[in-house]
Amino acid sequence: MRLLTFIVICFVVILSGCQSNASTVLNTSKLEKVNAEGNATEEQLKHLPISYKAPSLEEGLDALPFEIELPKKLPSELGTFLPPSIDDFEHDGKKIRVSFLAFSKNPQDEILLMVTAHNFEVEFEGIDEKVEIQDGVTGYYSGNTLDFVKDEIYYSISYNKHMDKEEHRTILIGLAKQML
Repeated sequence: MRLLTFIVICFVVILSGCQSNASTVLNTSKLEKVNAEGNATEEQLKHLPISYKAPSLEEGLDALPFEIELPKKLPSELGTFLPPSIDDFEHDGKKIRVSFLAFSKNPQDEILLMVTAHNFEVEFEGIDEKVEIQDGVTGYYSGNTLDFVKDEIYYSISYNKHMDKEEHRTILIGLAKQML
């Protein structure tokens, strides 16, 4: 009976260990590796992130070692988010950058919304203004970009539609609130 109890406990510990590992590294099983272009040597490639394309938005979200809540209500001129591109900086699935793009519904317009997230610290550059987003989350607004940190994930939302600064900032803050 003790042996059976010991085996069951070991099995549970092993399963819980596998589950926790799956949530801390990128799951590449459904991702397509993007080969680096150019004449980079093997040694140079070791210093570049490994890039992946996800076959769908949902599979890209599921592959990540962290949770992201993308904004659901986008500006009316935009389509939905495309499957993300994912970069593995250390080649071990732990330091990840993911980028989601939504383009204008009208192909003649060059309007783009991009949401980028890093699960490692990044420097926010060119900060024009510190803004309160919601619930103590502070954002940093500059030009057409709003940067913020939530649960140790570094987010950047960029929207390139030409409009006045106040309207632009309001839209970006509204998008960020949907992600909190």
